[in-house]
Amino acid sequence: MMTNGLRLVFLALFLLSPTYSWARDTCDFERPYSAEKVIEYAEGQIRRQAQIDRHTYIEPVAIFGRSANSSCNGWLVELLGPVIEELPTAVSDDQFFIAYLFAADGKYYSSYILADDQYVAHWVVTVTLDPKDIKSSNTTRLMNSEQALYLDDYFLNEFEGLRGIEVYQPDQSGNGIDPPSINTDTNNQERKYDLVKVFYATNREREFHTPFFSDPTYYNGVDDDQLNYGYSYVSIPSSHRPGEVERPSYWKLEFRSDPEKHVSIESLKTQDEVSFYYDIKRSVQSGISTKEAIIYIHGYNVKFNSSLYNAGVMAHDMRFKGTVMAFSWPSDGEVAQYVSDRADAERTVPKLLHFLKKLKELGAFDRIHIVAHSMGNDLLTRTMEQWHFRENMSRQEKSFSNIVMAAPDVDLLTFRDRYASLIPQHANRVSLYGSQRDLALVAASENLNGAPRLGSMDPILVFNQIDTIDATSTGRSFFEFSLNHSYYLYEEFTKDL
Repeated sequence: MMTNGLRLVFLALFLLSPTYSWARDTCDFERPYSAEKVIEYAEGQIRRQAQIDRHTYIEPVAIFGRSANSSCNGWLVELLGPVIEELPTAVSDDQFFIAYLFAADGKYYSSYILADDQYVAHWVVTVTLDPKDIKSSNTTRLMNSEQALYLDDYFLNEFEGLRGIEVYQPDQSGNGIDPPSINTDTNNQERKYDLVKVFYATNREREFHTPFFSDPTYYNGVDDDQLNYGYSYVSIPSSHRPGEVERPSYWKLEFRSDPEKHVSIESLKTQDEVSFYYDIKRSVQSGISTKEAIIYIHGYNVKFNSSLYNAGVMAHDMRFKGTVMAFSWPSDGEVAQYVSDRADAERTVPKLLHFLKKLKELGAFDRIHIVAHSMGNDLLTRTMEQWHFRENMSRQEKSFSNIVMAAPDVDLLTFRDRYASLIPQHANRVSLYGSQRDLALVAASENLNGAPRLGSMDPILVFNQIDTIDATSTGRSFFEFSLNHSYYLYEEFTKDL
C-alpha cells in the first residue's frame, strides 16, 4: 500500500513531469539559488520535523522547484490536498514550491516548502521515505521529471528514475537574486547565530568521526596526496566578540558546541573538483557572492575544523561579502609535531599551486585575496616562488589583489634573500604583520629553528613594495594563553584589512 509520504513524492515530481505541460509556460521555476537559500534557512525546521540532530550530516539528493503563483496553485490543492491535512491558506505571486529530497543516517526524506523571494519558508512538511518504495517501478516512472534544480549523481543507483534528467544550468548573466547578508536570518528571527559559508580545499585524508564528548571531525592530519573539496556552514553566535573563536570549555562542562554560544560547523558537504568550482562560479554569477574571494591558509598545530572556524570568524568580522575559502593542509594539530607540520607544509606546495591555478582559470573573480597565518606563510612563500617561475612569467597583470602575511613563521634571512623581491610582482599589495610580543614565534626562533622568524620583528626589516605593520601593541593578555600569536583575528586587524 502506498504511504502518504511516498504519495507526496509522486505528486511533487509528477507535477514537474512532461504530463503537466499545461503549466510549463507560466509555472516554470528556474532559480536554483533561491531554492538553495530557502533550504539553508529552513534547515533547522527540517531537522526538527525529521527528528535529525544538528550533528548528523544531511546529504542532498535532488531539488525540484515550481512557481506557486495564483495561475499555478491549482495543483497545490488538487494534488496535495488529499494527503496533507494543513495546506497553505493563501498563495501569492511571489512564492514558489520546492521539493527537497535528502538522505541522513541511512534514511531518505523529502521536504516540501512554500517560500517567497525573501527566502522565507511559509509552509514546510517533511516526510520519511521508504527505500523499498523509492526503488519501485512506480517511483522510477514518476521521478522521470524534465528538469531538476540540483541532482547528486551519487544517488542515481537508489533513484533510478532520476537518471537522464536534465539539471538546470544558469546562463552567463545568472538568474539568482541577492540573498540576505550573513547577519540576517529572515526565516527564523529567534535564531541567535549567523552562518558563514566557507568553501574548502584540503589534502588531508577523509576521516569522519563523532566522538562522544566533542563535535564531529571530518578530516585527519594525514596527507592524502590529493585535493579534497567541499563547503561548510560555520555558525557565529550573536554574542560573538570580534577576534575570538568561542569554543566549548570543559571547565564550564561544555562538551559539544552550541551554535548560540560557540563557533561551530553546522553542516558540511564534500564535493568533487568539478562540482566545487562550478558551485563557486554559479554563486558569483547569480549574485550570491561578489566577484571577490578571500583564501585563508592556517598555520602550525591546527586541525581541519579549526581552519574552518578561523576562516569563518575572520570573514564574519570583516563583513566580507565575497566567496570565503579555507585551504587546509595536513597539520597534525599537535603542539609536539612542529617539525612534522613543517614537512607537511613543504609537501603541500604543488597542491596549493594547483588550487590557485584553477581559481584563476575559473575567471569568476575580479579580486582574489590571500591571508596566511604563521607556518601557512612558509607554504605560501614557497608556492609563490613556484607561481613565479611556472605560472606567471608571461602575464603582465598581477594575479592577486592582496597578500597578507600574518605572524609569518618564515626564516627572516631566507625571506629577505629569496622571496621579498619576488612576491610583490604578483600582488597589488603585500602586507606583513609582526609582533615582538608573539611568544609563539619567539619560542620558534630560539628553541626550534635557531634563527629569527619574519613575524617576530626582531630585528625589524623593511622590504621594498611590502607594507610592514608592527602589531606589537595589539593583543589581549588573556587571549591564547597570552601567546599573542593569533592577533590576525583581532578587531584591530580585521578593521585594517
